[in-house]
Amino acid sequence: MKFRGYDLQVGDAIFTYQNSWLNKRIFWFSKWRVPKKNRKDKIAHVALFIGGNIPQIAEADWKGIVIKNLDSYEGKKWTIHAGRPKGLKLTDKKRITLQGYALGKSGESYAFMQLAAIAVKKIFGLNKIGDWDKDSMICSEFYATAIEQCFDIDVVPGQEHFEISPLDIYHSKNMRKLKSDS
Repeated sequence: MKFRGYDLQVGDAIFTYQNSWLNKRIFWFSKWRVPKKNRKDKIAHVALFIGGNIPQIAEADWKGIVIKNLDSYEGKKWTIHAGRPKGLKLTDKKRITLQGYALGKSGESYAFMQLAAIAVKKIFGLNKIGDWDKDSMICSEFYATAIEQCFDIDVVPGQEHFEISPLDIYHSKNMRKLKSDS
């Protein structure tokens, strides 16, 4: 499936940035204590591409975990990047498992407190933080958990899913950046 010049397949990550107050803060905290070479691409959010006749994504946003049409990221106000976990082998069974996982999580709440926890981790240079919001997820936690549970791929090795940011996933050694032909 083509989107903004990227050839997408189920399981791919859609990384986004919008020039909004919240995205600026998430990016700022995400890049804190990150090597300078990894700060070039502005990324504040990650969504999971789940495909479908009308291409859809699953994501954790301020409303919770939602399923929506991929075209909700059309338009110039969004900066878009795409990535694919290394070793992702898509079969019909895995595609159905991932889509079922996303649909099953739909409606769960967003982990607002976890954003604060990640900010504290980055500012103070902590190695580990606790899961401050165990019953809900942030976008990067949702993406990483879905990929690990459905494909057995740890997208950011050595870190708990509730501790990572979209920028951590984007720059992970287990994530391959996709090239856009547009």
